Amino acid sequence: MSSCPPISARRAAAPPRSDRPGWPVALAVVVALTLAGCRGSDPPPAPADSQGSRGDPGAIASGSGSDDPGLGGLVVATGGNLFVSDESGILGPIGGPGPAIRGVSAGGGRTLANDATGNGWLAADLAASPPIWSRVIIPTGAAAEPGLATLDPTGRRLAVVLGSAQEATFDLDLLNLDAGAPRTIHVERGLNGPPIWIGPATIGLNVIRGDQAAGFTAVDLVTGSVDDLPSFGSSLAATADGSVVALDDAASGDVLIGARADMTADGISQMTWIASPAGSGPDALTLSPDGRRLAIVRRNGDAVTIEIFAQQAGAWAIGRRLVLAGDPSVSLAWSR
Repeated sequence: MSSCPPISARRAAAPPRSDRPGWPVALAVVVALTLAGCRGSDPPPAPADSQGSRGDPGAIASGSGSDDPGLGGLVVATGGNLFVSDESGILGPIGGPGPAIRGVSAGGGRTLANDATGNGWLAADLAASPPIWSRVIIPTGAAAEPGLATLDPTGRRLAVVLGSAQEATFDLDLLNLDAGAPRTIHVERGLNGPPIWIGPATIGLNVIRGDQAAGFTAVDLVTGSVDDLPSFGSSLAATADGSVVALDDAASGDVLIGARADMTADGISQMTWIASPAGSGPDALTLSPDGRRLAIVRRNGDAVTIEIFAQQAGAWAIGRRLVLAGDPSVSLAWSR
């Protein structure tokens, strides 16, 4: 494990809320970012049985034209190791910060890796060999669940949720990495998942509503308003500007991609539907900042796969299917 100096903070962090059951995450106040950091550890070996598939119907051919978005820049954490895809979609290991990585998010050219202890690690250039990581101090409670801090599309702010699935309310904390005071928005819902950036001014959250049903809620960071969204499944992702979303349809297991304005009972018929194999609805998904690449994690028994899609000439097609060894937890994000 590397020994890395933390990013300095100008204010003391709020004390952990030890009275909260479940997976609390306390407020971290992090400003004055410096990327002096430390070198990452030696990269782990790539998954031995990861395989690419180019034989699927409708598969794209990477590098086939100027309209090709490529498949590179997908960061994948497998519960310990850290990988990134090349332009053909094959995963290669990268030097992580040292601790086992359980969650990743990205924005503005930066990548945030959350480790199992609740700390964050920030890298500005994954192409460096190895990348330079700086520790972001995110104080947590004893039962903190990793992955509840996510980086915004600009790479300048963190969203951190503090609460428990057993409670009726929680706090959404917004932390400025470069400068400025933190902000807290109180949400009168039950917490059911990590924050999801829908553009730079909206946070989406999977919550437990008043009727005890799970669904998505949007928090407007300008007004502070909290409004429930039409919800069709448990996964949601968005482009950097928030204009395009990807979500799952729980009834069919399919993945939908389209304008955020069409995220309604009537509008979803206007979206592009990506059919799911029987019995393997998405476990997680992520949409690239420009909305032209999509990655889907599926679990079917003990098999875990990552499907990478790209939009080329206006149509979506699969570019790579990767099979992961064992039954790892998987977190993924597009770094570009």
